[in-house]
Amino acid sequence: QNHQVDHAYRFFSSIVKKSNPTYAAMMKGLITNRLPEKALDLFDEMIIEPDDVTFVVLLNACAKTGNDRAIKVGKKLVQQISTQYQNSIFVLNSAIYMLMKFGDIQSAESIFNLIKNKDNYTYGVMMKGYAENKKFDKILDLYEQMNLKPDHIIYIIVLNACVQDSHDRAKHIGKTILQQIPNICPDKNVLLTSGLNMLMNIGDVSAAERLFRAIRKRDVIAYGAIMHGYRINDQPLKCFESFEELKQDNLVPDEIIFNILFGACSEIGILSKCKSYYNQMPSHFQSQQRIQNALIHMWVSDINFNY
Repeated sequence: QNHQVDHAYRFFSSIVKKSNPTYAAMMKGLITNRLPEKALDLFDEMIIEPDDVTFVVLLNACAKTGNDRAIKVGKKLVQQISTQYQNSIFVLNSAIYMLMKFGDIQSAESIFNLIKNKDNYTYGVMMKGYAENKKFDKILDLYEQMNLKPDHIIYIIVLNACVQDSHDRAKHIGKTILQQIPNICPDKNVLLTSGLNMLMNIGDVSAAERLFRAIRKRDVIAYGAIMHGYRINDQPLKCFESFEELKQDNLVPDEIIFNILFGACSEIGILSKCKSYYNQMPSHFQSQQRIQNALIHMWVSDINFNY
């Protein structure tokens, strides 16, 4: 991979008259290959003014790098937005993304307010930024202020925010969205799974189970959500029932599923189940730290466990 990057860079260097598309292509390649700081090095060497496409790539490089240099360069780029790119929604969205990565929520909000015709993508970038900075109440505020119909991505972000926020407003918003799911996207597993997480988080196990049954093609993520929900609602035995269903659906349990299972085992201390699930786990999972921690907790909880 590094060899290919070196080859591309040599070819780039051989071009005498470089254009913005040339710079943007090279910078994108560096970012894709996890070398965003080299994209900033390239920016320092630029002898032409970046256009809006190159500007977006630069903002992305700053967001991916995230060190002091990147923050300094990124904020300098943001200062140019009001004079050069105030009407470019692509530049503004990228600036919001970068600023949220820096944890500079106030500046991101200022850029967001500059955008006159906000679309779902813009709202999504802003909400994801709030989520990364654990400002879940601000996601709900923004959702309530929206003056256009949210897409399913927005609903997923909002439902996940409702999971993190235990206030009555979050419960009301979450349940209202769930009532609309058939009209939003009846086949979207991710949205249904987000709703399932929210219902389990507020202790409405029956509603979560109904929603789980409504998922036409259940995947490992959906099973993980229902099993985790049973655990946090003190119903570990139902975790085991769901695990058997998962196998009947010919799904392969992942690390998360086994982590939940071992947690449930530690709560009930049934030796036979502990041994059974331990023996069913692929051996390569044993090197995962979360699995190791769960196993230790399970074994400590049942001092008679003999592996």
